[in-house]
Amino acid sequence: MEPLIAIDLNSNMSISQLESSVKKLFETFGALDVVFIIDDDSIVELDGNLVLTFYTVKDLLETYKVLKKLSEVKSNRLRVTSVIRLERDLKRFPLVVITDRKIIGLNKNLIFVYNGEKVRARY
Repeated sequence: MEPLIAIDLNSNMSISQLESSVKKLFETFGALDVVFIIDDDSIVELDGNLVLTFYTVKDLLETYKVLKKLSEVKSNRLRVTSVIRLERDLKRFPLVVITDRKIIGLNKNLIFVYNGEKVRARY
């Protein structure tokens, strides 16, 4: 199993909540393949890559902090259509979205959502 982790840059989760969630994922899976998403259904591209591989919690959090400063909150909903399309193209499962906002654009796709407190399956 090779999950794809999508982190919402416009989420209202605290850094400590994000840290605890990704720490658990690192313990389970080792390295994490992560995409950072924003409100307009965009995936942030860094150095020509949509998917970034992280080996430590510290590196992931540092990147998150830099990117979060550049993003603007536009809505209380998060559209995930582009991430689902990328997950299919890469043939990855499961898709884990880390956000505390309502998710739209599922189109009958199974994803797991972590809101800093609990994991929920969404369909």
